[in-house]
Amino acid sequence: MRTSPSRTAEWMCLARALEQRRPVEQRIVDDPLAANFLGPFSRSARVWGRSWLASNLFPATLLHYVLVRQRFTDDHLAGALAAGVRQLVVVGAGYDTRAWRFADRLDVAFEVDHPATAGRKERLLETLDLPEVDRRAIAADLASADLGAVLRDAGFDGARPSFFAWEGVTMYLSRDAVLQTLRTIRGLMAPGSALALDLWWHSQETGAAGALWRAAPGLLGALGEALDFQCRPQDAAALLAQAQLGPVEVVHGTALDDRYVPDHRRVFPNCCLVLARPL
Repeated sequence: MRTSPSRTAEWMCLARALEQRRPVEQRIVDDPLAANFLGPFSRSARVWGRSWLASNLFPATLLHYVLVRQRFTDDHLAGALAAGVRQLVVVGAGYDTRAWRFADRLDVAFEVDHPATAGRKERLLETLDLPEVDRRAIAADLASADLGAVLRDAGFDGARPSFFAWEGVTMYLSRDAVLQTLRTIRGLMAPGSALALDLWWHSQETGAAGALWRAAPGLLGALGEALDFQCRPQDAAALLAQAQLGPVEVVHGTALDDRYVPDHRRVFPNCCLVLARPL
């Protein structure tokens, strides 16, 4: 059982903080709050600079993937808010900052995460001067807790349409756990709700690039969070259907580069982004 805060969650936050060092027109995503949640090592890495970090500490394509993943979810959340959704649920929230970045359009944001990571975030928030928002942090180990129950206990209104964000989690779970969580989320979805999530699969490409992409999961495993579940884009609809969900959009590969990356950077190719709605 994990007792320490997620290290990959902090690395994902570091990717967003590094992006803030780029000129506005070159940013994939804009998250000015991300740097507030970095530990001493991550803060030092941010000072060293994005080019050294990307070349030597972590495959650059994974860093870029983290950014387009957040941008994809942000864009669809903005669309949901424009359509009248006012309730946000972030499952496996890590150091998510959407409660503040979208505060002017949200009524309430629920953040669910493992107690160790959620606890660290709450301690850091005590030192920050951020706008007051209706943000309800739920510390729960979803390996044993009921997501629906903990949300309802925190005041989640199942009669209202909601936007669910489930990023960077599925690949660490078993297939059964992924399906169970999808079914739980589906049961919480009122008409007009949507879910943004990402999926991962192992590279079959040959050559140096394929070897690098196959090695990338090992880096995450070295951080103590080994990868388990994988699902290819062409299998996403069948996976979702088992939870009475249907894909509105499945985006991966060069389509992510073309849509979100304003310069020469490339996105890790063996992940895809999905927007789903109830069937």
